Amino acid sequence: MELKTKNEKRKTVLRVQDLSKSFDGVKALDNLSFEIGKQTITAIIGPNGSGKTTLFNVICGFLRPDNGNIIFNDKKITYFAPYKISKIGIGRTFQMIRVFPQITVMENLLLALQTERKEGLLYGLNPFIKHSDKELEEKASILLKMAELKDKSNEYAGNLSHGQRRLLEIMRAVALDADLYLFDEPTAGVFPEVRTRILNLFKSIKEQNNTIIFVEHNMETVREGAERVIVLDKGKFIADSKPNEVLDSKVVIEAYFGG
Repeated sequence: MELKTKNEKRKTVLRVQDLSKSFDGVKALDNLSFEIGKQTITAIIGPNGSGKTTLFNVICGFLRPDNGNIIFNDKKITYFAPYKISKIGIGRTFQMIRVFPQITVMENLLLALQTERKEGLLYGLNPFIKHSDKELEEKASILLKMAELKDKSNEYAGNLSHGQRRLLEIMRAVALDADLYLFDEPTAGVFPEVRTRILNLFKSIKEQNNTIIFVEHNMETVREGAERVIVLDKGKFIADSKPNEVLDSKVVIEAYFGG
């Protein structure tokens, strides 16, 4: 039995329609459909192999689906290249942290800011105007302050702790000034204090009229950070509701633990 989310009067930012993807005959995504409302925080959970990261890779253009469509802000983006999807407003982080360890924290953000797209989170920037180094440094400083990394500005990224690198990677995605952010296991391996900082960042990002979808295995993070939870199992949609309703449901417990 599926759990259903109550419909809310929100603009739909993302539509996944009948999406399927197979690898050597094994279905990683099996006719998957759902919608994401604007300015929401949604967690996607499921056992290992349920298709969560495959879904992110298809949405972001790293994999092509076998069939189905992805609609972002009423525009079909199913076969767009990853760089084009980034430019139209979808930011992404990965399970494995991707920062540049040989340069400073500030320089990591400055590189991301060079590709900044449009007005929004960073108080109204025109992508057709060339900004001075000082302006970019000011914007990077704002991001570092949000993540409580300001005191690490001149530290090499490779010298940061695991949790601090996670925070930096998230802020590199935020620097793209996207409409929709996909975070893949953002709190994996971090201490509780850093997890709290990441969840606070999610709230700040949402308050700026942005949308977040995150994949997560830590159920405490899901309960505290998500407004809605979508559950996948073997590439299929099996539940969708508020965190407590989903995590305490029989269908989800059976998917994770076999009954």
